[in-house]
Amino acid sequence: MTLEESAMVDGHKVTLAMAIQRANELLRHAKDRTITGQIRSVEGARSVIAFASRVGAFLDPSHSQDAFKMIAAVQRSGMVTASMSEVRFRSDCCVLIGDDSLLQSFPRLPYRLFRRSDSNVSPSPLRIVALGKWTSKGLDLLRMHGNEVCSIDTDIATIPQSLFQWSRCNGEAQQASQNLASKWMSHAHYLSVIWSPNGLRFPHADLWIERLGEWIAIRNDTSRCIGFPLAGDYVTFQQVCTWITGFPGRLTAKGDSFRYEPLRKHLSMSGPEVHNSISVRIDESTVESLHGPSSNHSTILVAPSLCGIARVPQVFIPCAIPGVDHEATFFRTDGTVAVEAMDSKLRSRPDRVLSIAEILSRLGELQ
Repeated sequence: MTLEESAMVDGHKVTLAMAIQRANELLRHAKDRTITGQIRSVEGARSVIAFASRVGAFLDPSHSQDAFKMIAAVQRSGMVTASMSEVRFRSDCCVLIGDDSLLQSFPRLPYRLFRRSDSNVSPSPLRIVALGKWTSKGLDLLRMHGNEVCSIDTDIATIPQSLFQWSRCNGEAQQASQNLASKWMSHAHYLSVIWSPNGLRFPHADLWIERLGEWIAIRNDTSRCIGFPLAGDYVTFQQVCTWITGFPGRLTAKGDSFRYEPLRKHLSMSGPEVHNSISVRIDESTVESLHGPSSNHSTILVAPSLCGIARVPQVFIPCAIPGVDHEATFFRTDGTVAVEAMDSKLRSRPDRVLSIAEILSRLGELQ
């Protein structure tokens, strides 16, 4: 079986042309169209937005609920943030908020942010104040490369409030405290506060971020203090969508018109089904298992494979993996630098698979 024949319609193998034809038929007859999925590359994001504009669809990528925790807070109050390089080479003390799961989500964090041996600006060991629910294993990982680490076991949901309470103490009281974390923070010339919106699994996390941002801003009255939110794989799409439309994700596109709808959820998350609706899921990676359609909506899936799918979609179209099968551009987790990627060590597939952009250019013929 060639990759050209690995497309599927209603569970049956068909040619790529037949799958695309069936997908266009479903799109043509649908009254309500939703596009979601893990859209990771700049090129993929551009093609998805163009596709949504062409067919008239609501666009809500996967994990947008995590992205909007940060987006909502920044829209209301702003945030003093820095790039990854600034944190690594200039910060002398980091407040790291979370638990061991943060290092599971960002396994290269100790190496990318906390390795100081190649830093000419701050060659001394970094001081890390770990706030939250850290185990000895997680703390040992943070101590790699000779860093000094102290921890305070505390409820993550109350950390902004605790930081404000600490700030209300005068300088002498902070430095006289027996708490090592207090002394490190009070002596810091350049304090960075690191967290991940993905790890804030409690109600109204955007208010938590907003409150933390207020504390960071106030600290800049007397010393340098910045925030460093660790974004997930959604950061590339949010960046590209903002360039093109002026809005982050969760918007309805039609032609050159874009309507921002931050409170709307895509069909698979809503209650009653919408008559004659269709959901298009676009996944650019095999890093995590793909989740099949969770409702009976007609579904088109464009992804590298069906591996991990709980339920076969109505139409499946295989696509290439960006950064592996073809060159692609991605944003770092700080959202400041776009990086081109192509893993030349991995062998390309024997039969050329179309990229997301090439597939979507053939979809959306509604006439």
